[in-house]
Amino acid sequence: MDVTRDGQITPHEFEQATTETQLNTPDGFRQIVRPWVEAVVKASDVDSDGRLNTGEYRRTLRALGITEEAMKETGPSLTDADGSIPVDAAIAAAENTYTSDKPHSPAT
Repeated sequence: MDVTRDGQITPHEFEQATTETQLNTPDGFRQIVRPWVEAVVKASDVDSDGRLNTGEYRRTLRALGITEEAMKETGPSLTDADGSIPVDAAIAAAENTYTSDKPHSPAT
């Protein structure tokens, strides 16, 4: 990660290393990012029913800095008939967001 070997990691070096090891690479996502995503999503499932209700979903995304506009774009594509989002679908959408080569492709 410390490309210049100066004992410091610059923002550019960090971004480059992240891109190379995590983004657009399903294996990198599964090894590095997925465990974090799983923990966040499962912790968001306050009632432990395996689904994120609207409140759980919105509260989590707000805490992660996701805009209301982005929530409106992704939420409906993930919800089941009852309006909730299965935890597995939320994790799969995060994986797609991190590994897709399409800009802003949260759940497609």
